[in-house]
Amino acid sequence: MFKSVLITVLMVAIVTCQEEEEGCGLFKRKCKENQYCYRPDLNLKLDLGVCLNYMKKGAFCDERLQCEPPLECKETESSFIKFKICHEPSDVTVPPTFSTDIPDEETNAP
Repeated sequence: MFKSVLITVLMVAIVTCQEEEEGCGLFKRKCKENQYCYRPDLNLKLDLGVCLNYMKKGAFCDERLQCEPPLECKETESSFIKFKICHEPSDVTVPPTFSTDIPDEETNAP
């Protein structure tokens, strides 16, 4: 009886550890500190994830090529094309393009 309880507890612990340490790709490889797991959206049941290096400041970036933290991927325009490059994070907050005024229900009742 004790052996079956012990085996059950060990199996639950092993499954829990495997779920927490989710690997990348078919071989469940753990990505290095300066990498992230990119999983292409191909609607397959296989995990085709690949460990990719984060992009450095000034490098091209997009949804697949991520900038290293805390850099941001920002769109840059040239005279002919638009592309995204890893930049330092900006402190400037972009104002919303819509009104954020909330009417006061006491003085501005509908």
